[in-house]
Amino acid sequence: MTYLYIRMFTLRNKLDRKTAKQKLQIESVPRRTVSFYTYTHIAHPRALRDELFRAWSVLGVLGRIYLAAEGINAQCSVPEKHWDMFVQHVHSFSGFKHVPFKIAVEEPRFSFIKLCIKVR
Repeated sequence: MTYLYIRMFTLRNKLDRKTAKQKLQIESVPRRTVSFYTYTHIAHPRALRDELFRAWSVLGVLGRIYLAAEGINAQCSVPEKHWDMFVQHVHSFSGFKHVPFKIAVEEPRFSFIKLCIKVR
């Protein structure tokens, strides 16, 4: 008898606060702090959360993002070198096509230390 063994991946930050802060302090990448929100129907917020976490982790995005069936509310810090890819990724979702980004006037060095995406 053959068994299919599927491993579930935990899509969350594994660094504690202190380690995440230390890692960020040695980073020399310029970042853009941005916020955006939009009201739109999200059929499967949990599936979208996992997709965003995978993609944005690779891009080095940090911040707090809240998803619900009614839409998205995000405050995040994006490495400048990945800004265009981030915008393209956000706009690739039909409900987020025309979401306006509000870019922070001042760029705090450590606006966020982790990527946290929660479903409400």
